[in-house]
Amino acid sequence: MSENTKEKRPWRERIKDRYRLIILNDETLQETNNYKLTLLNLYVLACTLFIIIGIIVYLLLSFTPLKHTIPGYGNIKATPEFLALREKTDQLEGELTALNNYIEANKNRILGNTQKADEKMLAGAYAPQEVEYAEPIDETDQEEKEIESKIRYFYPPIKGQISSSFEEETRHYGVDILAPKNTPISSINSGTIISAEYNIETGNTISVQHSDNVVSTYKHNSKLLKSPGDYVKTGEAIAIIGNSGQRTDGYHLHFELWIDGEAVNPLTYIDFNN
Repeated sequence: MSENTKEKRPWRERIKDRYRLIILNDETLQETNNYKLTLLNLYVLACTLFIIIGIIVYLLLSFTPLKHTIPGYGNIKATPEFLALREKTDQLEGELTALNNYIEANKNRILGNTQKADEKMLAGAYAPQEVEYAEPIDETDQEEKEIESKIRYFYPPIKGQISSSFEEETRHYGVDILAPKNTPISSINSGTIISAEYNIETGNTISVQHSDNVVSTYKHNSKLLKSPGDYVKTGEAIAIIGNSGQRTDGYHLHFELWIDGEAVNPLTYIDFNN
């Protein structure tokens, strides 16, 4: 009867029962150590060991290369292949955006719909490849032949009607081209911006140094899109047509072309016709 009563004791009481663990020498049967234990102590010890082992495993898998040994686990974004592909994708996206900007800017220019052109878009317009040059035209003057042998036709900075021609006698060292408001002005060739500032007489003026000692100057702009030291490519937008300065009476571009320090007639090298 007592044994049945003992078996039916609740676990809350039985877990507090004390036990003694005795360690004996197998040969002499002499007691070497003994420990007092309860089921509660064993349960707490087992749970503690389980938690410690779990923490160690977590730290190893989270902060050591061991995590890559687990199938299906790993940070693909940290691999060299992924980083290289992401860099290439970003580069292609940038080139595509620039190309679309350039196409849109030139489409508005061709259609005469320049008011829709965004100046920010023009500032980052895609620069096309170098245009193919035509052979210089023949001139009777030997000096003109020498100049033309060094320089050839350029990308037109703008398309429009010539309102004033090159006249060295009256010190008008360029040509004036009429075009609608907000028309973008393009660099005639690749080069470096050497000047971009406001002048009382010529308004917002920008100049580009090209190879073979050639300098192009663009005057009376409403806005300059580049700064001194910037490198530009052929056809890249550098300014917006305007009416700034004192020597102007409407929206137009005053364009000058200098070769070896001398002003030359831009019509000899550039076709401004629509």
